Amino acid sequence: MNKCKNCGIESGGTYCPECGQEVEPKRMTVKLVFKDSTHKFLHWENPSLNTIRQLLMWPGRTAKNYISGAKKSLIKPYKFFLSWQTIHVIFFHWLSKNYFNYQIATSDYNPAERKEMQMIQQIMNENIKDFDYLLPLFFAYIFYLFYRKKTGINFAESLSVSFYWISVTLIFSIIFMLLSLIYVKLWVVPIFINLIFLTFASIRLSGDMKLSGALKGLTVVILSYAMYLTFVVTLILVFEYNFHK
Repeated sequence: MNKCKNCGIESGGTYCPECGQEVEPKRMTVKLVFKDSTHKFLHWENPSLNTIRQLLMWPGRTAKNYISGAKKSLIKPYKFFLSWQTIHVIFFHWLSKNYFNYQIATSDYNPAERKEMQMIQQIMNENIKDFDYLLPLFFAYIFYLFYRKKTGINFAESLSVSFYWISVTLIFSIIFMLLSLIYVKLWVVPIFINLIFLTFASIRLSGDMKLSGALKGLTVVILSYAMYLTFVVTLILVFEYNFHK
C-alpha cells in the first residue's frame, strides 16, 4: 500500500481513489512538462480543436447536431467565428500588401490605375474586419431561403450553421495566406476550396445526395458570394467617392 502525496489516502492501485492523482508520480522531466503544458491545447478533447475536427470531417452532421441540441463538445458558433475572424484580420493586415503589390507589378496599369489599386488595398485593410461579418449573414440568408422547407431550419439556426462553416473557410484562407509567402499566387486558392467545402457541407446537412442537391448547394454558395462581393464593391465605391469628393 502506498500513500497518496496529494490527499494522504492509502491505495494499492496506480491512482488514488479519492483524488485521482498517481499514487507514485513520476519525476519531472522536460518531456513530461511539455506534455502537461500542451495537452490542454493540442489534444482533440480541447473544444477548439474538437470543433475544427468535426467541422472538417462532418460539416453537415456537426451543424445538424448543434442545432438539434448536442452542443456540449462544441464551441458556440459566434464565439468560434469571432476567434478565427480575429486571426484572419491579423494575417490579412500583415500579408495582403504582398499580394496587392504582386497584382500591381504584374498588371499593365497606368499611374492612375496603380493609385486606384493602392486605394482599394487601403480600404480593404481598414475595413476587412467589418467585411468579414457580411459573408456569414448573406450565406445564412440564402441557405435559409433554399433549405427551410427541406430541413425545417429557421434563420437563427441557419446563422449558427453559417458562422461554423464560414469559420472553416477563414481557416483555409489563413493557411493559404501563409503559403502565399512561398508562392504568391496561392493567395486565391481558397476561393475554390471554400466553394467546394460549402457546397459539400450544404449537401450533407440537407441529405440531398443527388445531382440536383449538388447543384442546389452550389447555387447557394455562388449566390451568397455574389451578394457579398456586390455589397463589398459598392461599399468600396462609396468610400472612393467620399475620398475624391
